Order: sequence, then C-alpha cells, then structure tokens
Amino acid sequence: MKLAYVGLWSPQNVKYWSGTPYFSYRALKNGQHEIELIDTPKLDKFLFYAGKISRKFGLDLLREPLIRKAYGYLVNRKVAVVRPDVIISVGASHKLCDLEADCRIVHIADALFASIVSSYSHLSGMSERSLRLGAAIQKRFLERVDALCLSSDWAVESAQEHYDLAHCRVRMVPLGANFEIDPGYDPAAREAVSDLKLLFVGGDWERKGGPMLLKMFEILRARFPGAELHIVGCEPESAKGIEDVTVHGYLDKSDPKDAAKLEGLFRHAAFLVVPSRQEAFGIAFCEACAYGLPPVGTKTGGIKSIIRDGENGLLLEPEASAEAQAERIAALWSDRDAYLAMCATARRHYETRLSWGAWAAQIEAEAERLIAD
Repeated sequence: MKLAYVGLWSPQNVKYWSGTPYFSYRALKNGQHEIELIDTPKLDKFLFYAGKISRKFGLDLLREPLIRKAYGYLVNRKVAVVRPDVIISVGASHKLCDLEADCRIVHIADALFASIVSSYSHLSGMSERSLRLGAAIQKRFLERVDALCLSSDWAVESAQEHYDLAHCRVRMVPLGANFEIDPGYDPAAREAVSDLKLLFVGGDWERKGGPMLLKMFEILRARFPGAELHIVGCEPESAKGIEDVTVHGYLDKSDPKDAAKLEGLFRHAAFLVVPSRQEAFGIAFCEACAYGLPPVGTKTGGIKSIIRDGENGLLLEPEASAEAQAERIAALWSDRDAYLAMCATARRHYETRLSWGAWAAQIEAEAERLIAD
C-alpha cells in the first residue's frame, strides 16, 4: 500500500504548528507502509508569515480562493505523479478540498473549523468573509474524507454536532509528544525531585490560564517553602519580578542549548501546570507524560482526552477558585506514594497512547481498513 502525506504546513520545518507536521510525518515514515511526501514548502513559508500579519486584520489567507487554487494546482500535479492508494491529511483541508484524483483520504486534526471558531474566543475578530470561506471549505473537504481521526473526544463530539459525517468513519486518535528521541523515564530521578517546582509551557499566556496560575502559585508558595514557578513560551509582564518566578521566554527545540534547558526544566519539575481557558488538545501534556511528570490541566476541550483525572495527572474545574485548584496540587504533593504512582502511570500513558508511534500505528490501521473495504 502506498500512502501520501499532506500537511497543514510543510513537515520539513519543525517550528510549524508546534512540530505536529514534522513529527507525524517522521512517525509514518518509520511505519509499515511506503509513504510519499506531497509538499509545498515555499508557499507554506510565505503564507505562514504573511498569515500572522493578515490575521491581525481578521483575514485568514489560507481560506482565500486564489490561495486555495494555488495549493490545488501544486498538490494535484504531485498526486498525479505519486498515485497513492490513500492520502494522509494532517490538517490540510485547504490543500485537498479541490483534489482531482479519486483517492481515499484519512484526515487528522485536533478540531474542525466550526469547533475551533465556536470555542476559541480570540477568533471572534475573524472577518465574516474568512468565517464564510472557512465554513465552506471545511464542509466541501469533509465530503471527500473517508476516515476522520480527531485527537480528542471533545473534537469528535463537536464535529458530529456541526457536520454530517454519516459517510465516513470517525475515530478519536490522540496526537503524540514532540521528541526527536524518547527522553526515557528514570523512577529514581523522579523520586529525587524534592521541591515543588511548577512548569508552565505555552505561547498564549491569557488563553492558557497564566493569570490563574500566578494566583495558585502564590497560595502554594505560602504552604511549601522553596516552591518555584518556571514559565516557558512567553514573557508575561505580570509574572516578571515576582519572587521564585522565572520567565524563560521562547525556547527553540531546534537549538541544542535551548533544547537542553527545556529538557532540564521537564526533568526537575514536580508538575506541568497549564490551566487553559480554551484548548483543542495540548501537546505539552503529552510531553510531560513522557518524562513521568504529572500534567495539571483544566476540564476543557481536548485536555480531557489526554489527562485522566487522578491517573496520569489532575483535571481542574475551570471556574473553581485559585484556592480550590491549588489545594488539589497540594494534596497530591503531600502524599508522596500517590504522587510517585502517578508519575509512573503518566509514563505508561505516554508509551501506550500519547506517543507519535502509537498514533502512527492507528492511522496506518485506518488506511488499511479503507483499502480492505
């Protein structure tokens, strides 16, 4: 069986979409079937940066007709040469909605267009034109999809609420942790973590619950002397100058120095805490599990399919007070046996369902089913 891979952005650049195209393509390359890359790196690079500017004015360039036609022209030419049995689309609805070849399609996403628009408050500024075009492209593309693999139960339920999906198979398949090399798990090193060090990883401080985290940390620091908070991915002014709070800013995983620093933060933290207000998935929670580091998130969006409350991490009530949320962390940290058991369980969840290897095996199985059917 020959597969073709088409990504939202080129998988040749690890910085796109938190590395999702890069790592998903690598996982499929290491799989059981031949896979060909259908890539548009130059157009992707231009639109990636141009789109950052256009979105400030409510315009989503990827949904514009001329852009869609440009992608369609490039992709159709390459698909005609490759002639795959199944196309694996990773967020690439805008590239494949005008596909001419009669190919089976397995589409992967953390959420569909209507789900994202209805859940993410920062998209309320998107123009009526972009909203209309986005809805039309998503609906048109889904009519071509044979298997839809969404990363969370929330994404599946929301998709079924907004779209007619009776013609295709719909499954929940979590995405994986973004690592070049499995960091491994050392129970002794996890036992050696004695101070309550909290780690926050995220680019959007407000949406990912940063202000709430600062309130929680203030409460925890009063109870546990030596507590620390490390912030990665952004530089919020509200967090600067606070005692025992270190703002690291953006750390580039492709830079060896930054990668080593980030790895050290994961290994020496007691919890990854990202109390998001809205979140379609959350790769950082998967990465925490790989280190045996219990993730702490909120019961919102796709987080509920990564963290199983009380097993591999903690799920907080989004509307609970800072005191109530801090108390859940404090209670677990005070019970050493329960904490270490959760560390081991977090690692098992990574190995069985939150790695790219586990994801690729399920995506290949979907492709095989399509050919068998």
